[in-house]
Amino acid sequence: MTKIMSKINSTSNISQNVLLILVGVITFYFLWIAAFPKLIVTEESYGEYYWFRASWLFIHVVAGLLATLIGWYQFLPSFRMKSIEVHRVVGKIYTYCIVIAALTAIYLALVSPGMNILGKLSFVVVPIIWLSTITLAYVSIMKKNVIQHQEWMLRNYVVTFFFTIFVIFTKYLPSEVMGVTYNEALLFHTWMSWSLPLFFTELIIQGKKILK
Repeated sequence: MTKIMSKINSTSNISQNVLLILVGVITFYFLWIAAFPKLIVTEESYGEYYWFRASWLFIHVVAGLLATLIGWYQFLPSFRMKSIEVHRVVGKIYTYCIVIAALTAIYLALVSPGMNILGKLSFVVVPIIWLSTITLAYVSIMKKNVIQHQEWMLRNYVVTFFFTIFVIFTKYLPSEVMGVTYNEALLFHTWMSWSLPLFFTELIIQGKKILK
């Protein structure tokens, strides 16, 4: 029985690792086509819409990119078990990046031209959720509640994927395909890029508890 359970756990870990690597590859691709170009700070690469706030956007992109690229590795069971200290250091760097990216995102949303109050609010909500989930993850681990820490970190990383999912939505489901205006599509993409992933994440987290 012990051997069977060991094999099941091993298979589960392998499947989780494969899934995380797949997610990492997909994420890297969309970051490559949408975020990495913003690391080149020129008026040509940023365009007129972003150029006047280029310094803020650059800080936001660097912090968000770093959080996205190191975040997925934190969820690999083999990584956590091999070096808890490294896991903690990377976790701290990830947390700092989230805070910086979230605060700059709020500023960028508020100064974005051409958006009404509803549009700006939709973009402000995301960093607020980002900050809230990372705060609860931090408080959980400070109270030695590892399970809750892991759950809140998972929720937080799902929000970190907002930009990647947003790019996928805007690329493959533009306003023309939806039959709505650009602003209407923008609102849809913004809200769905975090609410839908969080909904499925919560189903998985709570479903595992129910099925135990």
